[in-house]
Amino acid sequence: MAKTEQLNREQNIEGIISAPLIALSKANMMMLSGQTRFLLKNCFSLKGDVYEPVMITMSIQLGGTGGKSVNFQIPLLNLLSINALSVSKGNISFSVDITSSESYKSEGMTDILNERVLYRGRLNGTDRSGKSPALKGLEVSVETSTQPLSRGLLTILDIYDKAIRASVPMNDSDDRTQETNH
Repeated sequence: MAKTEQLNREQNIEGIISAPLIALSKANMMMLSGQTRFLLKNCFSLKGDVYEPVMITMSIQLGGTGGKSVNFQIPLLNLLSINALSVSKGNISFSVDITSSESYKSEGMTDILNERVLYRGRLNGTDRSGKSPALKGLEVSVETSTQPLSRGLLTILDIYDKAIRASVPMNDSDDRTQETNH
């Protein structure tokens, strides 16, 4: 069957409406799984059944230019700017000619209505000049936005941050200040 014939045939209106919504949901899932794969591939190494963070060694000079140099390790994950993208808005517009309807008894226990209606129709469409019918279609626009990082990822970053702070020795005056505070 040619694509034009498929578009011109009668279709279930619920399917026409739900297909773009399902596509938007799948887009969110694909972005999330892509971000997760990126983090696991680049920021962790799998050793047996355990993911270990990829660590880089950094150096800090304590006490100015003549002070002691201290090395410490930091997970690569802490240095990345992580994008948590998702579809934030989807607009779907189309026009449908209803070609038939069929009512039937609702048999589900959770259905509020005793009778339901199944509508069938064809997508409406005209060419850009508004004259002759063109290929039928939907107009879908999608906006993405950055979402807050997940609580789990923020927790991991916080744990690494605390471990890094504990591994970098403070200068003598800071040690005395901490001792008097305990």
